[in-house]
Amino acid sequence: MAPKIDSIKIELFFPFLEGGHQIPMIDAVRVFASHGAKSTILTTPSNSLFFHNSIMRIHRRGHQIPMIDATRVFASHGAKSTILATPSNSLHFQNSISRDQKTSLPVPIHTFSIDIPDANMPTVSPFIYSSALLEPHRHLVILHPPNCIIVDMFHCRAHEISDKLGIMSIVFNGHECFPCCITENIRNHVMLENLSSNSEPFVVPNLPHRIEITRNPSQFPDRMNHFDNSLNIVTNNFYDLELDYADYVKKGKKTFVGPVSLCNKSTVDKSITGRPLIINEQKCLNWLTSKKPNSVLYVSFGSIARLPPEHLKEISYGLEASEQSFIWVLFILEHVTIKGFMTHCGWNSYLESLCAGMPMIAWPISVEQFLNEKLITEVLKIGVQVGSREWLSWNSK
Repeated sequence: MAPKIDSIKIELFFPFLEGGHQIPMIDAVRVFASHGAKSTILTTPSNSLFFHNSIMRIHRRGHQIPMIDATRVFASHGAKSTILATPSNSLHFQNSISRDQKTSLPVPIHTFSIDIPDANMPTVSPFIYSSALLEPHRHLVILHPPNCIIVDMFHCRAHEISDKLGIMSIVFNGHECFPCCITENIRNHVMLENLSSNSEPFVVPNLPHRIEITRNPSQFPDRMNHFDNSLNIVTNNFYDLELDYADYVKKGKKTFVGPVSLCNKSTVDKSITGRPLIINEQKCLNWLTSKKPNSVLYVSFGSIARLPPEHLKEISYGLEASEQSFIWVLFILEHVTIKGFMTHCGWNSYLESLCAGMPMIAWPISVEQFLNEKLITEVLKIGVQVGSREWLSWNSK
């Protein structure tokens, strides 16, 4: 039986060190802290400032986003939470949560003594094994024994470390259940062995809908074993959005807390992005205000995806030729003039578009984004495809 909220001593949050995972976890920590839970974020020195400022002003960066949001959620429900991070990420986390730390939601950040550079597309894979950083920090468990460690779903080996330390682990799934259902079905069947090429389509078996994909989109890290060994799965989603798939993933081991970004209600929290703007924000807002309501297309491809220059040129040529008013990469999705969202199908972008009531043009780039595209266009039918079929290189220049 899960411990009562008033019995929780401390929660350690271990985010995946990339923007789209960290900020949702910070928001979840906020929610936990607001309910009396003492939460600590484990990060690195160079990332701590990011978390500090994110509690003051939300930074919409890749995988950090859902983890930070989740941390807020946990903290607002009374969980004593700590964020664990590396030196290069700790400053970012500190920036994200500084305002909460000055109010009633104190969230300490514990920084690893060794550093890892910021994650980007070419270097994401080694980060999946950064869970080993937990083991040298046994003193945290001795001095401040936690009830559990909440780890990002990309930390596939974290449960091994928590088992050695005698601590229960909870997986934070910053995405939806749909890709997990596809992954589990594929790993339990041998249909991939009979495919003639990576581009040959096949129908994923045993799903409520007919979902046809190719081998490449299905080849993202298998995280289901991580789910098997966790006490629970905290998902950045809400149950009614995926009725057919929510019950499919590990019955009895799910808690839906999303969209955790909704805990950011102030204009300040919503307006600051993870990286400095290279154009005048007020000028952009003035331009938007000059347009008719529901007339502008919003274009964004996430925080770390790098499209080749020739792709960017073709996209811009197509947008200009369409004579459709558009604005590219600015956090203005809820502006009254916006009529739609061209997106890379990252889950954070998807939830933001859904909350804003915007239809989507789906342009997946890599990993589970191709599966998110299927959910958007074929299951929920709230967007259209552009026809992207192959992963782009993660280090495209």
